[in-house]
Amino acid sequence: MTSRVNLGRLLGVAMLVTFVIGMLSNFKLQDDLFKDGGLLINASSHPVKIGLICVLGMVSSLFSLWVATLLARAFSGVSGGILYFYLAILAAGLALSLLEFVTLVGFRDVSEAYHAAAEPQRAMIEASSRVLAGMRDGVHFMDKILGGFSVVLLFGFLFQSRLLPRWLTVLGMLGASMQMVAVGRALFGGDVAYTLLAPLSLVFIVTMGWLLFFGFRQSSDRPSISTAE
Repeated sequence: MTSRVNLGRLLGVAMLVTFVIGMLSNFKLQDDLFKDGGLLINASSHPVKIGLICVLGMVSSLFSLWVATLLARAFSGVSGGILYFYLAILAAGLALSLLEFVTLVGFRDVSEAYHAAAEPQRAMIEASSRVLAGMRDGVHFMDKILGGFSVVLLFGFLFQSRLLPRWLTVLGMLGASMQMVAVGRALFGGDVAYTLLAPLSLVFIVTMGWLLFFGFRQSSDRPSISTAE
């Protein structure tokens, strides 16, 4: 992929895939898992949804890693190392996501055991499940914070390279920073500030549209893309 325009459009596709899968997973597939009793009660009834959450999450993360690798390769001489850091953060995010998926699959087995157990045993299973729930929540919030940081790095590179309008990249960095603050509250015992998530969603949609239609800017006064295969 040597065309600057096409590489930008590919990044737009990766952002679109990440956005759609994230919305589908968080607000559709996971909805039935956490309502009316939570994972302990519901996980055993939704094995297909748990499988879809895991598979779609891995596909999204791996696709983003592939595109990040292409970006790091193409702009290795002009990014100042920020794209390699971005790539490393995405890899760390994938590791955290896999750990979260493991806890979901584990909850499915615990939920099955809970429903099959006699009443006296259920109290013990419920108590032990809280450890798994705490692990899942901790990993989930850390993953989202790391994801926000990766977006800050991506928009930081786009600001530096001027591959997108600077006003858009500044809004992207601000929106991602607000997302990190919103989710980071949960690490200190607070609630997620969902209203602070809206700015990043809006910037993400605008950026996706720009990249899908226009790709990266082409100009002789900006860094050239590598043509090495």
